[in-house]
Amino acid sequence: MPAAAPFTATVLRRYEDFLALEAEWRALFDAAERPSTYQRHRWLRLGWELAWRSPLNRLRVILIRDASGQLVMAGAFVIYFYRLVPTVAFLNSGTPQSEDVLWRPSPDTAAQAALLLDTLVRVGGLAPMLRVLRIRDDSPFKAAAISRGLRRTVKEKLASPYLRLGDHPDYESYFETLSHNIRVDHRRRLRRLDEMPGFAYRHETGEAAREALRWSFDTKREWLIKRGRSARWLTNGQIDRFLLAYLDGSDDVPETWVATFRVGDRIIASTISFIERDQVIFCKIAHDPDYGKHSPGRTLTLREIKQAYGRGLAEFDFGQGTVEWKRRLTISERLVTSERIWLR
Repeated sequence: MPAAAPFTATVLRRYEDFLALEAEWRALFDAAERPSTYQRHRWLRLGWELAWRSPLNRLRVILIRDASGQLVMAGAFVIYFYRLVPTVAFLNSGTPQSEDVLWRPSPDTAAQAALLLDTLVRVGGLAPMLRVLRIRDDSPFKAAAISRGLRRTVKEKLASPYLRLGDHPDYESYFETLSHNIRVDHRRRLRRLDEMPGFAYRHETGEAAREALRWSFDTKREWLIKRGRSARWLTNGQIDRFLLAYLDGSDDVPETWVATFRVGDRIIASTISFIERDQVIFCKIAHDPDYGKHSPGRTLTLREIKQAYGRGLAEFDFGQGTVEWKRRLTISERLVTSERIWLR
């Protein structure tokens, strides 16, 4: 009798089947090499329910199993119409976020990713292209696309700064590695904030956290209007609805830090971060422009880094973008790309 194939691929096409897979998906997440909040089952199913569910869209969840039947890699995708052309995308929140497959650590990761990609090409129907919002350069899925020789068009390259907290024994030691100007400026601005009557630094919960989320996105929308810019995911309220729905859950939700600086009841800065294992994943930040001279965003971020040291965490991921003050807080960064991968 021939030996069993080392890996097999199956495809789920119905949302009900993805719901039924929750326990197995969460087990894969718990054992994953690099789990991200954006790959949690709850995040993905809310992505389908709030952002992608449509009679015209098709769900494709690709599962890679080993010879024993254990789920070792998975990716969730959507086939939709982009500019009237059938197109593939990762199942996501419909807002800016990182994307990737989910996998267990294994010497066979490259082979598993190649099988998953080949399966996506096969089940993608007439869709000629995968639109990738943001993917890390060290992604095994991206490596598979390169090794298969698929044509790729890189639309944007983004720096993704991160801080290895373990490189320094404590926050004070880390802080001393920053430039003299940043250290002096941070102390001065924090001192001036502390002198304001009613100033407070908080980690919000319950309705106060929801208020901070709403304030954060309202503030971002006002910023867009003043500069004559647009961002559909922000102006249509998609991010508000999604994150409020996500955080209202009681299961499959990571520890979440909604941090604020307040002066009395007035919020002047807010950050949203997720804690996955020993990592802080920075999600969103906003500040009141009336307090801009105090650099409340950077000052609040440094307080959050101090909080992460106090919790004994290992990494602080600042997210993706070109905000220079984030890059000045660390010497480490990854490359993240927005790209198109041509499937045929």
